[in-house]
Amino acid sequence: MGVYVSIRGWIEANAEQLRLIRAVIENDEDEVGHLADSWYFPTIGGGYSRFVFFGCTVRESEVPRIRAQVHRIAETITTHDACDTDFPQGDFLVEHEFHEAQPDRFPLTRWRFSRGVFAESCESDI
Repeated sequence: MGVYVSIRGWIEANAEQLRLIRAVIENDEDEVGHLADSWYFPTIGGGYSRFVFFGCTVRESEVPRIRAQVHRIAETITTHDACDTDFPQGDFLVEHEFHEAQPDRFPLTRWRFSRGVFAESCESDI
């Protein structure tokens, strides 16, 4: 028997960054390849921004590796045009299975990133 954690979130990126994000997931440096199907890349969409979604419930012991993969995406994916560097941005919610019963002991965790900076925060009620 294990303790479970639900992780769900999104990443906003341009088309070129989408290819780079997919490469990070496929290269599997963080050893979470068995969760690759938990990433969803919509095949249609318009406009400049595209969204990638992630969602799954995993054993608590897997959270650091998933965090490492999201952190790697946040810090390494950039694209450049003539006058600007563009970064993906994302927001993930991490919820321990005991959060509802004991929110002070198992607060919600949020992983956010923008402009290449990854931030983690814990809140009892996000």
